[in-house]
Amino acid sequence: MKAKADNTLTLAGGRSLGYGLYGDPDGMPLIYCHGFPGSRLEAKLAHQEACRQAIKIIAVERPGYGLSEPAPTLLDLAQWARSDMAQLLAHLKLERFALMAVSGGAPAALALAHAFAGRVTGLTLVCPLPPLTDPAFQALLSPAKRLALRLALAAKGAIAPLVGLVAQHPRLVLRIFRLLAGRSDREVLARSELQEVISLSLEQALWRGGAGCSWDMRAYSSPLPFPLTSCATPTTLFHGEEDNIVPPLASHFYQQQLPHCRKAHFLSDAGHFSLPLYRMAMILTAVRETRGTEG
Repeated sequence: MKAKADNTLTLAGGRSLGYGLYGDPDGMPLIYCHGFPGSRLEAKLAHQEACRQAIKIIAVERPGYGLSEPAPTLLDLAQWARSDMAQLLAHLKLERFALMAVSGGAPAALALAHAFAGRVTGLTLVCPLPPLTDPAFQALLSPAKRLALRLALAAKGAIAPLVGLVAQHPRLVLRIFRLLAGRSDREVLARSELQEVISLSLEQALWRGGAGCSWDMRAYSSPLPFPLTSCATPTTLFHGEEDNIVPPLASHFYQQQLPHCRKAHFLSDAGHFSLPLYRMAMILTAVRETRGTEG
């Protein structure tokens, strides 16, 4: 089955929202929240497995990424969910759906789970970025890492200009990832087919410069506009213990904070990139199983 990677919805007010359709067009609907920086094209890595498991993936781009125009008036993820995403769900006629997020898409997926609690059948978080300003998360860090995080958050205004400098050179971002990566990720990032998907996704993510990254950084550096303990959605976690990009500590934090976390998988031989690439069959199986536990 052929993916439909380039779709836009004109929102009230005239902005465009971009999304890609992957997997089985008649399958179980799954909204996919991409990483940081990322785009709808990231979900191409799940296309074949989603076809096999009869899952329809709707990969949504947050404001400023890819085909989604910037949204300076949307102040937080809760507003994004109630505005942009409510319109997309109405357009696609989605009454019930599952959620999946990779890395920096986790806060967005949690916002959707909060905004549409009665309609979300399950939430799957893969190497999820934690809420960086949450005191409970920061308390888990060593003093040195806590200081480094606070300095990074204080310097968030430099992120967009920096991203703008590398926007035309996505392979430079790949090289940075390889420098930071653990053993399993270095092997994966050397594969040409993965480099092609990630490079194309980064090109789409960054073609507007740093607009998307700037919007995300504003969300990451602010408290979540809802308590994690209010999340009533059945949740499954996946994290690689060799992840040097988002440490496994993040998923341990979510395991403690999310009251309906059903399972947490910590895989000793997986990293940040190798986990979603090599374990997609396991992840999408969990999407279906988490959905099956509702009620």
